[in-house]
Amino acid sequence: MTQTLTIDPCIIDTYYGDGVKPSQWKIVADAGLPWVGAILQVCNGTDVAGWFIDSWEPLKEAGGARYGIDWFRGSYGYMRIIPAQTPAQNIAYALRQADAFLSGIEAAGGFGIGDLWPAVDVERAGNSGSIASMVVDATSTWSETILRRTGRRPILYAGSYFKDLGIKDHCGCQMLWFPRWEATLSEADYGAIGWTRDRLWGWQYCGDGNAKLANYPHTTPIGPLDITAIVLGDAAGPQAPLNLTRTRRGVEP
Repeated sequence: MTQTLTIDPCIIDTYYGDGVKPSQWKIVADAGLPWVGAILQVCNGTDVAGWFIDSWEPLKEAGGARYGIDWFRGSYGYMRIIPAQTPAQNIAYALRQADAFLSGIEAAGGFGIGDLWPAVDVERAGNSGSIASMVVDATSTWSETILRRTGRRPILYAGSYFKDLGIKDHCGCQMLWFPRWEATLSEADYGAIGWTRDRLWGWQYCGDGNAKLANYPHTTPIGPLDITAIVLGDAAGPQAPLNLTRTRRGVEP
């Protein structure tokens, strides 16, 4: 039976510490819309998780005929910056992180037609003491390396850390994935870090069950995890973010 979206499509993001088993993705896919897939952490710095390698193919298989239509796989790397390093060392470390990310993807079976753009997650945790230039240089290096080697320009996951450091640079990324666990989201929120509504891909409105957004799920079919509403182009209705995500996710010419 054909389903119709009544809210923006929802996608889960998770890492090995959440304890999600590869077999559980079938439960999410079988729950149907608004659930449209998951974004998995490939690596933390240069450390690739065996959990990711074990989960990548089952996430694709869970979608069955939905894969690439209204079921997507996503991947992200958690950026690490070491304040004690020189600028050159910081850039070299970012390059190694990009290498680790791509090695993890390759070890898990590579990218497929139903996969989202790679994402880079840049947060305060583990990066205290870094200054704005370090963060921008490292993130931009990672993004440009991924683009050069895959043809896929990444999206950026960033929020209060960028705001506190006064960063408005897009760091080589094409769209924003923005965390805000509140009941509302305004252009002033993501505008504070230099982005506009037309470049906002996703609003992470829920963190492990912590959510205030009305009429959207506060837990997933497999328990409390981070949830993002895909809001790209949603002024045209809840189907628009799904359609735009599907048509824009390919490699750049």
